[in-house]
Amino acid sequence: MEPGTRVDTIMRVAASLEARGGWTEIDLILSEFGYPTDETWYGDTSSHVIELLQYGDTDALVALDAYLKGPTRQREEPWEDEHFRLFLTHVATRKQAAYDLKSCLARYGVDAFVAHADIEPGKEWRLVIESALFSCDALAGLLHDGFRESPWCDQEIGIALGRGIPVVPIQFDFPPYGFFGSVQAVNNGVNQAPATLAHNLVRVLLKQHITAMTLVGAIVLRLSRATSIQQANTLSQLLADEAPPLSRDQAGQLRHAQERNSELREAVDFDRHLSSIEAKIPDGAFARARRALDSARSS
Repeated sequence: MEPGTRVDTIMRVAASLEARGGWTEIDLILSEFGYPTDETWYGDTSSHVIELLQYGDTDALVALDAYLKGPTRQREEPWEDEHFRLFLTHVATRKQAAYDLKSCLARYGVDAFVAHADIEPGKEWRLVIESALFSCDALAGLLHDGFRESPWCDQEIGIALGRGIPVVPIQFDFPPYGFFGSVQAVNNGVNQAPATLAHNLVRVLLKQHITAMTLVGAIVLRLSRATSIQQANTLSQLLADEAPPLSRDQAGQLRHAQERNSELREAVDFDRHLSSIEAKIPDGAFARARRALDSARSS
């Protein structure tokens, strides 16, 4: 497993365990997967679990991650590889709005599941939806008229809430309600173009510690493969302004991509944004290395 992938997996597993609640259940799960437990807990749950996972076996980490994602039945998951997995729940009469949002989210490395678009003919639709629900990283609900009356939308929200993943309401015709209303909403969806709505939804997800690292990884990959100067500038600014600090591997991946991808080299703001990203890495190693490189080039 690559170091960056291992870091993302550890962060995801720690967040999922934290969402489970008490120490008793966390101890049980960790011990069943071969991890040591400690009766003397200290600090916050996530930090202590990260320390336990950090030095553990990679195979055990992969197995634990798969368990926490939910049932493995029907593993024909409707996702693109190396993307952030977002389930979009919506009423059938407003499927075009879901399609439009799905298309715009792809620019950020987000694969949005829309049932009417992503279920192949001949596949049992309930199993595909179930698979998507139990393997997605987050869920967003498009609150159009008829949403509250739909038993499917409410059940999909309930499954996501039960898994402890972020559930983001997008307000169109009415505000969030019930447990769905306890999460930060994307307001005034009806007044936002799909591209703007996608950008604001990604910003919300970057602020959720459970999803931030997985989403950052997807954006970094999408940015390294940018196909336009505008995309290079937009995604690099998003990482610089809205994302938590990147890892050394991720920043290095972007520097390497800059050498190979002409869109990144020609994007006037990319280098400045990347320098800002590097400066936020805790030990400042990339910032110092970058300054040394610039100094050597100028001498």
